[in-house]
Amino acid sequence: KLKELKGHSNWVWGLEISPDGKNIVSCSSDDTIRLWNIESGKCVKVLSGHSQTVWNVHYSPDGQMAVSSSRDKIIGLWDVKSDNELKKLKGHSKEISNAKFSPDGKSILSCSIDNTVRIWDVKTGNELKVLFNHLCCIRSVEYFPDGQTIVFCSDDKIIYLCDVESEQIIQKFEGHSSLISDLCLVKKIKNLQKQLNFVVIFAMATLKQQKRKFI
Repeated sequence: KLKELKGHSNWVWGLEISPDGKNIVSCSSDDTIRLWNIESGKCVKVLSGHSQTVWNVHYSPDGQMAVSSSRDKIIGLWDVKSDNELKKLKGHSKEISNAKFSPDGKSILSCSIDNTVRIWDVKTGNELKVLFNHLCCIRSVEYFPDGQTIVFCSDDKIIYLCDVESEQIIQKFEGHSSLISDLCLVKKIKNLQKQLNFVVIFAMATLKQQKRKFI
């Protein structure tokens, strides 16, 4: 055990290491986001602005910003250097389960238990597109490196690979016996069509749904 990072007053739901490997950003049911210095193990900033549980938080590719997703139906866009909340992105009708930057850092991809995936412009904060009015809650979503393909997971126990422009489902991955609560790409690829069989997607199934209740 290297360090214990203590400061949140309630459950910690998400965290991520900064692109330069020097800091960690975390989020909690105490409604805050905290930045930690890895070397010292100390909390260096507390970002406040959400009114309910913050489920996830992720850095931008350059490490200058962070995006948070919350039960309060708001996506928070933060300047991690100045502590400022840059924008509140509003549009989802129910709580937001996850939000992540595009590979170029110019847009944000979000998903919600309102069964939709949405794309937002980072510079303006405007909603650009509503994708996939799905039949079930969508728990996590992520861009492929090409920025044109996304993968998301749902309460229907299926992982979907989709084309953003056409909004068509390219492939489905089935096997989990319960809802899939999160996913990430393990091996990033440049040519999706040629190397689809070599993509590895790590997904985590929630066995006991009562551990994370969505209202």
